[in-house]
Amino acid sequence: MRIHFHFRARPFRFEGEGRVERAVFLRQHGAGAAWRDTGEELVLPADLVVSCIGYDAGPCCAATPERGVLANDGGRIAPGLWVVGWAKRGPSGVIATNRAEAHEVMGRLLGETEPSGKPGREGLGALLASRGARTVDLAGWQKLDAAERARAAPGRPRRKFASVAEMLEAIGRLP
Repeated sequence: MRIHFHFRARPFRFEGEGRVERAVFLRQHGAGAAWRDTGEELVLPADLVVSCIGYDAGPCCAATPERGVLANDGGRIAPGLWVVGWAKRGPSGVIATNRAEAHEVMGRLLGETEPSGKPGREGLGALLASRGARTVDLAGWQKLDAAERARAAPGRPRRKFASVAEMLEAIGRLP
């Protein structure tokens, strides 16, 4: 396997028929804050797009971030308002870090809240059903996961579905 780095190019658009097939970048030249597009396009074959460049937490409710972090005490911003991940600690760590931290903060949240007497999960299910919303439970997600893995090309972990309709069809929940 070879990895090729293409510097001095910025994402411009993605192209394809019903799925991503190409990524188009605009070449750039310059230095410091004076970078400019040259008008030249760099077109690369692609079948996956992952948006992961940059991070900036914006204001949330009454909280305003300072250098990308919302002021918090162990995840609590204010009564009834919690935060995890980069907005809690800054841009560091990986998905596993965020997951462990979310579990920790959720444990604290559950330990500090009183039952509200509201209908909870059953109430949400009834509300969604009354609105005609389609839902997918864990068993449905597991079917979807298996279907994506089964459609993968050799050497690939999975092939994602391109639409909600395709996903629902794959798990037997036709739209």
